[in-house]
Formats: sequence, structure tokens, C-alpha cells
Amino acid sequence: MSAGQRLAEQVAAFVGSWWFLGGQAGFLVLWLIYNTLQFTVRFDPPPYILLNLLLSFQAAFTGPVLLIAANVGAARDHLQADRIENLGAQNERLTEANEQLTERLLAMEQMLERHVVQSLKAHSDELHNQGMLLRAVHAAVCADPPSDGVASQTGESTPPPSTAAAPSSSASGAQARARRRRGQTPEETPEEA
Repeated sequence: MSAGQRLAEQVAAFVGSWWFLGGQAGFLVLWLIYNTLQFTVRFDPPPYILLNLLLSFQAAFTGPVLLIAANVGAARDHLQADRIENLGAQNERLTEANEQLTERLLAMEQMLERHVVQSLKAHSDELHNQGMLLRAVHAAVCADPPSDGVASQTGESTPPPSTAAAPSSSASGAQARARRRRGQTPEETPEEA
């Protein structure tokens, strides 16, 4: 704003106040009393031509000042309206950007969820396979080894060297146990099998 516009706004603010209205009313009352009394020197006798002239001057100068102040207010209102319109456009752009970001975040969340499900399934399958392998290894390790000697290629076992010198009753008992393990009856001999 220019200096004249600022001055017009200040004058309009003063003219539109109760102080100005009260001061002007007091001035008019004093003018009328002084020029009406018989013992005073009347410089503006009724019908108060000078007072009408002064009020006309005041109205002639106050009107344009008020119009200048109103124009300044209107210009300020236009600027404020433009500002509000720009803010509305910015809000729309921000809303669109927020919607796009929300869609991207949703897509990323779905992609992450698919990745986690696939990873969990792959790890679950791998753990299952490792469990099966561990069970197979455990079964192979924990199988009963023949206790009466090392197996030959024909499947027969030879008594250990310490049992060779043992009495015949303990040797025949060990052979019977070995036959039972192989599925033979105690009456069968290795030659019959």
C-alpha cells in the first residue's frame, strides 16, 4: 500500500469510530447554542448557513477518503481470495499426492506380504525336508548292529575271537540269537538257510 492509502484507511477508521461521532455531535451542539443565544455575538445566525457549508466540506472530503479506504479493503479482499484459491489448489494437489502415496504404500504392503508368505513357505518346506533327512539319518544310525560279530558278504556272522574260546553253550546261544535276528528258527542251521 502507498502512504495515501494507509492514511485513507486511518482516516476511515477514525471517521467510523464513536469518538468522531461524539466529538462531531458535541461540536454541533456548541455551535447551535452559541449562535442561538441572544447575549452572544452571532457569527452564524439561523438558518446556520456557515454550519451547513462546513458540514458540506466535511462530507465532500470524507466521502472520497472512505472510498479510497474501501478500494484498499476490496483490493486486500481480492488478494485474500486469490490466496485462498491458491491454497485450495495446493490442497487439491496435496490430496492427489497423498492418494498416490497411499496407493503406492498399499501396493508395497501387498508385495511385502506376498514376499513374506513365499519366504515362510520356502523356509517351511526346507525345514520339512531337513526334518525328513534328519529322521532318515537318525533311523540309519540307530539301527541295531549285529552283536555277535561282523557280517560277512553272505549275511552270516562269525563269532568274535573271544567267543571262539568260550564254552559251546554260550556260542550256541549267540548263534541262536543271531538266527532270530535274521528271521531263522533255532532249529535251522546256517547251511539249511
